[in-house]
Amino acid sequence: MSPFLRFYNLTDEKQKKILESAVSEFTQRGFDGASLNQIISTAGLSKGSFYYYFENKMDLLVGVLEHFVTPDFIIILDELKQSIDTTEFWSVFRNVGIKGVAKWFDNPWGLKLSSFIVGLPDHVMSSNQMTTYMEKWMGISAKLIEHGQNIGALRSDLPMLVMQKLWIANDQIMNSWMVEEWEQSTMKQQEKLIDLSIGLFRRLFSPVVD
Repeated sequence: MSPFLRFYNLTDEKQKKILESAVSEFTQRGFDGASLNQIISTAGLSKGSFYYYFENKMDLLVGVLEHFVTPDFIIILDELKQSIDTTEFWSVFRNVGIKGVAKWFDNPWGLKLSSFIVGLPDHVMSSNQMTTYMEKWMGISAKLIEHGQNIGALRSDLPMLVMQKLWIANDQIMNSWMVEEWEQSTMKQQEKLIDLSIGLFRRLFSPVVD
């Protein structure tokens, strides 16, 4: 059994303690500056226990993403798969987008974690662990895109790989922009940010009309 799989044998409370300790250190110091010793101490672990559950700091980062990020996108996929036409697809996309932004940006750790994620350095994003994690994202995005194409909501004139990379890149760019603007924005301006982001997705990915 891999160390990371053992982590899921812990109680929910213990998992939460470890991951929240990691989020606190990562968001304060960045990935490279984060101290594993500090995370281990805050979580109330011994070094031996930590390495029983995680191979290294990169493995812990993937654990944070799996816990805090992946479930939200699976929910988005599940809700979008219920849409039956273009109008409903983009309406659902907006609704889940608003709920997702509210969950992330309107709580003490969400905005900091979002800022940390969009600022991850290239050497982290190109690591074996992150490459494997992003392959899961590619699979989720493929299912979302396929459904959108099947109901006529998304364009089908581009190869799937291009659509996937465009979708993920646009998501990262818009998240980065929203993180920078969010705290200084009024509620009305925040709503406009969400609509601008969703509008850009729609213009990029809607079927091309000759």
